[in-house]
Amino acid sequence: MKQRSLRRVLPLTLLLILLVAGLCSFVLTLRERQATLIAASRHDILADVARIVRLSEQAQGTASTLLASEIAQIACRPQVTMVLLIDEQGTVLTADRSAWRSRHVEDLAPQLGLDRVRQVATRRMADWRLQADTRVMDALQSFDLPMGREEMRSSRRGLAYVRYDLQSQWQATLEQEALARVPDLLGLLLVFAVLSWLLDRYIAAPLARLEAAAKALRGGAWQAEVPRGGFREIDQLGAGLDALRQDLDATWRAIPDLMFEIDGQGRYLQAIGVRPELLLDAPQSLVGKTIHEVMPPASAAIVQAALDEADREGGAWGKEVALDVPAGQRWFEFSVARKSTREDGRATFLLISRDVTERKLNAIELARLNEALELRVQQRTAELLNAKNEAERANQSKSEFLSRMSHELRTPLNAIIGFSHLLDADPALTD
Repeated sequence: MKQRSLRRVLPLTLLLILLVAGLCSFVLTLRERQATLIAASRHDILADVARIVRLSEQAQGTASTLLASEIAQIACRPQVTMVLLIDEQGTVLTADRSAWRSRHVEDLAPQLGLDRVRQVATRRMADWRLQADTRVMDALQSFDLPMGREEMRSSRRGLAYVRYDLQSQWQATLEQEALARVPDLLGLLLVFAVLSWLLDRYIAAPLARLEAAAKALRGGAWQAEVPRGGFREIDQLGAGLDALRQDLDATWRAIPDLMFEIDGQGRYLQAIGVRPELLLDAPQSLVGKTIHEVMPPASAAIVQAALDEADREGGAWGKEVALDVPAGQRWFEFSVARKSTREDGRATFLLISRDVTERKLNAIELARLNEALELRVQQRTAELLNAKNEAERANQSKSEFLSRMSHELRTPLNAIIGFSHLLDADPALTD
């Protein structure tokens, strides 16, 4: 989701609030004015039909000059569009226009309707109606037509009909209200300008400076200055961010490790290291490059394999790689952990690398010494084996010598022993 700037959103939100408030006030006022206009028009139209009915009954006919004058006077008003005297069959008896006389009301005013005419003709009360668009209002009231020569009492009914078109009055009301709102609009714009300036100076601008400091800290610039001051809440926010900066600065100074933020394609997003001689390039130069661009192919393949493993399993540990850095050829042991997905949907990884060259060299030296010692043991064993073989051969030679000497000695001794036995057996032989 795309993030929006507070310095833009605050003024626009304030402007929207002021516009909505002004619009609501304008609409409510228009509704009140409309209700007032409808009520006044209803009063006027009912008074008009009442006068026409009264004059028709007093003049004892629809051809009275006084009645014609009243109809003409009513028709002169701008909102009046039609004034008719009709019978209960809908035939126009007289009108504000001579061309309408003797015509049927459905031809002149289809919205009036013959059913309504006959319904109103049965009662004395006036009937007024307002169309759904509130722009047209009409009124209809019945009266007794003059008696015929053979009538004792008139049985015929006439009706006075007046129609108003309120569009012009409504338009004038709108223009009047709009002109009356101009000072209010100017006042709202002035309030908007003042509030926008105050919000920008004391809220949006300090927050923007804190945002810049946070971006610098995120990029590894631990010495970036964190602005302070302003309202208490903003100052406390700056104090907390500065304390966090100091803690992180001290932590990374105490840790000899290197830290990198890398995406799934091996592109450096961030590089932090207190020992630049252990980096392949300056931190600012590494950002934007990939591991395949700055590392040898074999080392880059090891790091990429660790990234893929971390993407599958969440982390990879105890990987080793040898690199030629400004400090010389060094051995690094690194671990990778997958971070949460970024706003753009890409996964990123945190890689922490530690210089283990001394340990690696000690291990190599120890392996060499072990190999030399093993060689010496083998040599000594071979010597001892040779000595053992020589001793066994000497012992065997001695045994053979003794055996031969014993054989050689036993042969004359046997003769001597035999003669001794003979001498012992015959004493005469001793004489």
